[in-house]
Amino acid sequence: MAEGESQGKDKFTRDERWLVVRIEEEDLREGDRLDDVLRRVLHLSGRQIQRLARSGGLRRGRARIPSTLRIRPGEEIAVRLFPFEDYGVDPEALFLQILHEDEHYLVLDKPSGILVHPIRPGMRGTLAAAVAHHFATIGLRSRVRPVHRLDRDTSGVIVFAKHAWAHARLDALFRAGAVRKTYLAVVAGVPEPPERTVELPLSRRPGRDGRISVDADGLFARTYIRVREVFGERAALVEAVPETGRTHQIRVHLSASGHPVWGDRLYGGPRVGISRQALHAEALEFLHPFTGEPKVFRAPLPEDILRLMELLRSGTV
Repeated sequence: MAEGESQGKDKFTRDERWLVVRIEEEDLREGDRLDDVLRRVLHLSGRQIQRLARSGGLRRGRARIPSTLRIRPGEEIAVRLFPFEDYGVDPEALFLQILHEDEHYLVLDKPSGILVHPIRPGMRGTLAAAVAHHFATIGLRSRVRPVHRLDRDTSGVIVFAKHAWAHARLDALFRAGAVRKTYLAVVAGVPEPPERTVELPLSRRPGRDGRISVDADGLFARTYIRVREVFGERAALVEAVPETGRTHQIRVHLSASGHPVWGDRLYGGPRVGISRQALHAEALEFLHPFTGEPKVFRAPLPEDILRLMELLRSGTV
């Protein structure tokens, strides 16, 4: 049995590529089928369950079973959650700054200027390609699965799952708002008041120029903002905690509040002292889905943002 996969005696048992699940009375509701139980107990999506059923990835003993099977307490169901998979991208030997690694997750400090995943076939130099190389080095044959994304020019903490089940369980926490994400940004001007919550709905899709806009008919979005340091009247270092996860949310909310991120060309930030948006994912906090342990992963501010802050302190820019 793998560490962190037991929740009660013999409930979960790892058997190479399979997870054997003992179905308990408390797992069941009246009329439950196997797919209902797998959604609730393993946090698998309907699409994942269908894929497992089609490929013979659901079994009772040695017998292949459908996802529509009615389940009784005490039954043991084997689910092929750890198949040998293609990485999905070509591995490349690129440097990775690893903040944490266990059997389920790889947590990295992403540098700016690199895409998380390729946006066209054959694209090289992505973080996913570097993760694929790392997986190959440690003998892991699993698809590269980022649990969330960061923009190309945003640096900081990012998590990759080492298998589909790990992805499903942490993704469920993200969707439930149970993951706290803290960003740091250097912004133009000094926000007043120094602590506030911005609630502005955002457009569902970017415009032709790639911009997301404030849209009264758009998606609800909320960001908590707190000033950490002031550089005269010209700029400030702010902490931004998005309570929703919309595209470009922090950048748009800050710009719409009159304080665009420094270096952010798309949303009107000053373009001196740094060659990209001064936005950094400082920390991720959540309860580990498999152990229940509180986890806080932090990435220090990178050199280019520290250099910008020194220039602002000295009044050079």
